Amino acid sequence: NFNVFCTKPTKMSNRTLPAAKPDQWLTNSANEWSFTTALIIQSYLEQYAEQAKSEGKKLVIVNLFAGSGYVHYDEETYQGPAIVGINSPGHEKSILLEEDQDLFEALEARITRDLQDANVELLPSSPNMQVERISNLLEPYKDSNTYSILCIGTPRSLELKFGTVSELSKIEMDFLILHRLPIAAYRGPRGYINKNIERISEYLEMWEWAAILDQPQYDLDSLTRLIADMYLVKMQELGYPELDLRHVVKVGKKHTEYYLSLYSKQSWAHEAYVNANQVLETQLRLLV
Repeated sequence: NFNVFCTKPTKMSNRTLPAAKPDQWLTNSANEWSFTTALIIQSYLEQYAEQAKSEGKKLVIVNLFAGSGYVHYDEETYQGPAIVGINSPGHEKSILLEEDQDLFEALEARITRDLQDANVELLPSSPNMQVERISNLLEPYKDSNTYSILCIGTPRSLELKFGTVSELSKIEMDFLILHRLPIAAYRGPRGYINKNIERISEYLEMWEWAAILDQPQYDLDSLTRLIADMYLVKMQELGYPELDLRHVVKVGKKHTEYYLSLYSKQSWAHEAYVNANQVLETQLRLLV
């Protein structure tokens, strides 16, 4: 039940995001790791949308950290996952959240200019503050025979509380969650942990993670892996299957920075995740 796909950003070849024309609004700047992660999310969105369509379902997307809608990397500008999702086959509704005011204004301007006919709800807020609002917006789409809801969570530094995910999971939906830590966590892991015990605990909704970190299979440099492992346990408690689908973006030789994990009760969604990584395997050199 363990499906790990591993990518080293420096091994990227011919995979890219849809191009975007630069404009006057703020754009998310990406490094090689975050850009690779955006590529993986795009690949999964493509496969998920196609599979949902083949199942006769319309696609509803909740993006909890939507950003500006654009990504700038290596002197080029691309569409980010928020806009890629709206352009997906069978798209019915997107709910996009962004707490940063400047990023939100850029996202809103681009949606208004380019996608004014799309069914999009924009919320300038943290997802932790908008659980009831999101749930109300999803009320018309709760029929799982007609709609498939994909919730994408890509927090920049563990801002997403597990309590938020737990409440949203009361509506049948799939989750694509990015587990990552800021680079400071790897430069001084012990100091980062000491300063962020409460944040990590709220991210996992558990306090015993620190004791688990002392177990032989973990060390300070594998904190992200521990978080991904414990998150799977927490999702199982919510009724999600014991199926570990994760894509690892490797950073350096010593540790891994990003874990992108899928949590779904639908077998076709699991197949879409595997298919997405198989597609990527022809475009990125995956290290297993």
